[in-house]
Amino acid sequence: LVAFETARLLARDGLPGPQRLFVSGRGAPDTPNDVPYHLYDDADVLADVRRLGGTDQAMLEDPDILELVMPALRADYGALGTYRWQAGEPIAAPVTALIGDSDPMVNERQARTWAAHTTGAFDLKVFPGGHFYLFDHLGEVAAALAEGLLTEAAAS
Repeated sequence: LVAFETARLLARDGLPGPQRLFVSGRGAPDTPNDVPYHLYDDADVLADVRRLGGTDQAMLEDPDILELVMPALRADYGALGTYRWQAGEPIAAPVTALIGDSDPMVNERQARTWAAHTTGAFDLKVFPGGHFYLFDHLGEVAAALAEGLLTEAAAS
């Protein structure tokens, strides 16, 4: 959402936007969200992270690691809970959505909603796994990113 809104602001101000926008693990910005993430306390955040899987349980029980990661997690959940979609022009940059095939946060139909938010090309890459699919598929995700960037570079 931050990258998408940044691309919109750049376009509004007549500045060059991204060569391609890569989004992961979420439907488009106009996807309804009725979950009050911004009201989650630390226990709620940690319970949700556990529900999403992909995070070593021992890390979630280590106070030193939690001290390091909780500020970022709180900020992420706060942003998700307070974001409000405002309709506007789609961005010109092509969009590639990446998801895990068993992600409880987003399915293929929801990921495809990003296509309506670009006047450029849209591509969907689906990997085996849940919300944190990328940890198990770093090489394939990196290849998908490189492919998307190289495609745009060749078109320029």
